[in-house]
Amino acid sequence: MSTHDVVREHVQRPEARDWGSWSALLHPDVVYEMRWRVEEDSGDAIMFLPVGDEGLVTEVADHWPESYEPPPGREHLVERW
Repeated sequence: MSTHDVVREHVQRPEARDWGSWSALLHPDVVYEMRWRVEEDSGDAIMFLPVGDEGLVTEVADHWPESYEPPPGREHLVERW
C-alpha cells in the first residue's frame, strides 16, 4: 500500500467505524498526539502522519482548532499540559 493509500485509509476507516482494520494501519509503538491550536486559522483540523518502512503509521499528530472534553471512560487516556 502506498503512503497516499495509508493516509487515505487512516481517515476513511474510522469514519466507517472500522476500528479493527484501522488499527492494522498503526505501528505497535505508534505515538498519537492531539493538540489544540493556539493561533487562529480557518477552523480546520490538521493532521501529520509519518509512515515507516513497514508501511505503518508511526506517529499521528492531530492539531485541532478547539479544545474538547474526552468521551466518558476515555479521560484516563488524556494527558493535559
